[in-house]
Amino acid sequence: MNLSTRQLRAFLALADLRSFTRAAGQMHLSQPAFSSLIRSLEDTLAARLFDRDTRKVDLTAAGRRFERAAREVVSHFDDVMGSVCRDLSIVDRVAVAGIPSLCARFLPVVVADYRRKHPAIDIEVVDALPQPCVDLVREGKVDLALSTIDAKDADIHKELLCLDRFYVVCRKDHALAGKVAVTIEELVQFPFIHFTTTTRLRRQIDAALLPHKPNTVMEVERLEAVRGMVESGVGISLVPSLTLSHFNSSQLAIKPLAGPGIVREVFLLRAQGRVPSAAADALADPIKRQMRLLLQPGSLELNHEKLAALVPDLKDDAPPTSAAAS
Repeated sequence: MNLSTRQLRAFLALADLRSFTRAAGQMHLSQPAFSSLIRSLEDTLAARLFDRDTRKVDLTAAGRRFERAAREVVSHFDDVMGSVCRDLSIVDRVAVAGIPSLCARFLPVVVADYRRKHPAIDIEVVDALPQPCVDLVREGKVDLALSTIDAKDADIHKELLCLDRFYVVCRKDHALAGKVAVTIEELVQFPFIHFTTTTRLRRQIDAALLPHKPNTVMEVERLEAVRGMVESGVGISLVPSLTLSHFNSSQLAIKPLAGPGIVREVFLLRAQGRVPSAAADALADPIKRQMRLLLQPGSLELNHEKLAALVPDLKDDAPPTSAAAS
């Protein structure tokens, strides 16, 4: 027997309202279409379910017996489908990509809190460079990404989270260590440990220093190498504020650049037009909330004391103010 839930709902509407006109209206059907639906149900059951005349509509004995079964079937169907829809809306996995400086300190704080609140959801954190972060979002391999790439593509939705200021790192016995702030003119006079030409940091620093050029004596790719070279006295360097925890050393001093300095933007990226999962929304909110907690009042730059609390090993020689995460 082939019965549809639409037929059953039409039958129950007529059983409740006892009016073809009102029941048809409730089902958003014309009266002829509604009457045809009831007639097809009776034909399928080979039973008359309603007595109707010009004044009233009543259930027949067969109709009363069928009403109990119809209500049970529709109620069970609604319960089952409601459960299925809820299950489909719950994603038990969420993936976020982030540039290394954010994956090292900022994201662990957010992820730890998220896991406490959503223990059933698995979280994947992908440590990637800025452009791969954008690509992972575009390809649907991650739900969210934190990157310094200003993705102007129509298929990427971006939200500016903060500004990440660069700082000079040098040995404590270096000539710049006694400065309150270092000018660009002073910076370029000393041997400089630069990032390799393949890195985005290199391009950002070079563009910001123009028309000056740093006195580059060595190029490296990773922060650990920068720290080692600076500690050894090979040269000084410039690094973003959220990487300063890598330079917590009794041998090193951290100094802000004078003037406007160098700043990079940090964005939260999502795929444009793709319906976000509830799990992704639940992760995006604490990312933005945690970032706001670190900002200076009325600014997109970080408050150094708050950053130091997030990264406890940033202590002695950190500058008085700092900037956001990337």
